Amino acid sequence: MKPLRVSIPEAASSGGTITFKILVNVAHQDSTYPIFRTFPQVRWLHQKLQGTFVDCVIPPLPEPLSEKLSDDVDQVEQKRVQIERFLQRVCLRAEFASSEAVLWFVGTEM
Repeated sequence: MKPLRVSIPEAASSGGTITFKILVNVAHQDSTYPIFRTFPQVRWLHQKLQGTFVDCVIPPLPEPLSEKLSDDVDQVEQKRVQIERFLQRVCLRAEFASSEAVLWFVGTEM
């Protein structure tokens, strides 16, 4: 499988929920497309990976941003960087990147 690359150029907070704009690049498709995911969706991915790859070390998931800090632009930016780092680490391991959970997460149907 060709590499899967992700980046998160933007994150926005509304009503206590951060939404991440994730750019997904699948090398064999030679295209990049945006998806939008919330922290609970990222947590779902982390839990799926933990359940599927019980003998592997899954990159740690950062703590969710508290609702009272969700309007703090600097805190939202810090969370954006942490989630981007988490997803990039997941995509570096071929067995994670090609897993059903990751492919569903980066797909447009989620």
